[in-house]
Amino acid sequence: MLELFLKKSKNCWKYLFKILKRFRYICEKYFCCLSQVALSMKRNFIFFVCFIVWAQAVLGQLTTNGIPKSRLLNLSVQQIPQVNLPFLDISAVKEEENRINPENTLPPKFGTKIQVNFNSKDNGLWTNIPDGKIWRMRIHSPGAKSLSVHLSKFNLKPGVELFFYDFTQNYLIGAITERNNNLEQSLHSIPLQGDELVLEMFVPTRVQNQDPLYIDYVVHDYVGIFNIVELYKDLQSRGGDCFVDVNCPLGTPYSDVAKSVGLLVVDGERWCSGAMVNNTTNDHTPYFLTANHCFVENSNISSWTVVFNYQSKNCNEITGVNTLQSIEVGNIRARQVESDFMLLELKFPPPTDWGIYYAGWSRMTEKPKNAAVIHHPFGGLKKISLTTNAPVNEIWNGLSPELSYKVRWTEGVTGVSSSGAPLFNENKLIIGQLRGGESSCDNLTGYDYFGTFSKAWNGGNSASTRLSDWLNPTQQPYDGQISGSYQSVLPVNLLNFYGKSHGAVNNLYWKTAAEENIERYQLEKLNDQGIFEPIGSVSAKQVVTEFTYMIEDKSPLLLNYYRLTILEKDNSSHTSKIILVRNNNILQDGFKIYPNPATDFVSISIPPLGGSNIYSIDIHDISGKICLHTNLSAGENFDTIRTNLDISALPKGYYSITISNGYISESQKLMK
Repeated sequence: MLELFLKKSKNCWKYLFKILKRFRYICEKYFCCLSQVALSMKRNFIFFVCFIVWAQAVLGQLTTNGIPKSRLLNLSVQQIPQVNLPFLDISAVKEEENRINPENTLPPKFGTKIQVNFNSKDNGLWTNIPDGKIWRMRIHSPGAKSLSVHLSKFNLKPGVELFFYDFTQNYLIGAITERNNNLEQSLHSIPLQGDELVLEMFVPTRVQNQDPLYIDYVVHDYVGIFNIVELYKDLQSRGGDCFVDVNCPLGTPYSDVAKSVGLLVVDGERWCSGAMVNNTTNDHTPYFLTANHCFVENSNISSWTVVFNYQSKNCNEITGVNTLQSIEVGNIRARQVESDFMLLELKFPPPTDWGIYYAGWSRMTEKPKNAAVIHHPFGGLKKISLTTNAPVNEIWNGLSPELSYKVRWTEGVTGVSSSGAPLFNENKLIIGQLRGGESSCDNLTGYDYFGTFSKAWNGGNSASTRLSDWLNPTQQPYDGQISGSYQSVLPVNLLNFYGKSHGAVNNLYWKTAAEENIERYQLEKLNDQGIFEPIGSVSAKQVVTEFTYMIEDKSPLLLNYYRLTILEKDNSSHTSKIILVRNNNILQDGFKIYPNPATDFVSISIPPLGGSNIYSIDIHDISGKICLHTNLSAGENFDTIRTNLDISALPKGYYSITISNGYISESQKLMK
């Protein structure tokens, strides 16, 4: 079948040859797609199918860019019974951490596990729908900055879809499907912002024996791994402006290698830094280099994740940051105490549209002339520190000098969770990883120490204690250093895809580079039947360097889902991830409250917002606590709902009123 297809298209041969070569190892390593189709398809075609499956991997776990059934059916989140976890004594958690980690030999902790015993058989809400049934569960952990859960006995049947999203439905992961099944039968979700997390599982009618989902623990983030604004206000109050943003001018020469650096979340509750590394075959096996002291004994490797592209869009800009590009760790390939390195292999390579760079490295012992480290201090946005002085070999904790580089920064410093970050020489090649030191905003001239890449190369007597077996798998001759590269198998490098509301229209933008064989781009929008339909297209410019395209949606809704289809000249196509664009201009003349400030009563008028005609109204105080809740119901053909709320019992102060119908949620400020 594949052979006939290749004969018909000269261009297909070129691209599919690259694909088969690049992804053959994925099929052989992960047994992707083999179990169901091996009996009826030829081997080469299996590899092609495997690529198609892999290409849909986004947001960390393998997902399908799906939309929860409840959202398409306008089912309210409010109707899900809320499970409230016990109040977490943060001071007690910190005291326990100081007891078990007095010397800070473990990676810093941002969250803690809360053991639970939930499952989809005894907990949550089941709802029958025309083509099956959906299960939803809503977990609330008071005061959490973000939440994640660990699932055991995880085994989804074909056709079943699982989603994770926050209560406001601003952050979504899914659909997770049977492609995420693994030998450990476990899954750890990516942390999502807020103190409430919703799980949703769709089981189609044809699936009769779906096993229950079991949740053994919830990770309560008490530091605020994604609370960027508050985190940096706190750092600045303590001299935090001593950190140098990687996207400021000082970081410009390192813009490529910066895209290799990620934030490692260990066991769902601790964090370190590290970087993707290339190997001598240049096949982009997803290796991630970090520090050995980031390892935690008795930890669940399947709950480790790496967050990518967690950085400012522009110099010192801390808004609009992406926090959802994350991939789970699959294996620890090698680690050693003396040189303090650990090499991880991710479950899947990062999708090409993330623009991840695989950093080069040097195992030579020649001293660099200058150096830089790129890292995530305090688990925050990506930073860079630079020195114009040559690092020197120095004794570290009694170990021989050849095992460590000693560095004093001339620009920037490092901080908590910078551990494991890559040290780059003047040629932008990794020569070590951060093991510890005194550098901080309180000690600008403090030294940092790095385990040396040269000693990690042959650091032990087996493949599990050295880098050479993994980063030079064929043992081919080379000169001791390897350059970095981007992973690119599609005939275009889709650098980004995003949308912005502009008055009564939405503008959709995408930036490309290295276009080859592209005919045109088609913008598609989700309609009310759950189908993507074209709303515009543009011809490809066949650019080599970067180019930005734009299409205007002149009829936006409040919530709009878009995707991009890339059409090649040989009639093949590729689909981008789905993005959500809100157009708040739709409600300019809608939801109103008066008087404001109010005393005893407040009047509310609500226009038809689309979706369900059942509305919930919540009044929150400044801490986020719900002070008043009520539901309203309207007929199918209504113009505006008007109601009065008695707020006489509320103390004077500032509040917010949130109105939601399970599909649309809007908030406004209220003062009493």
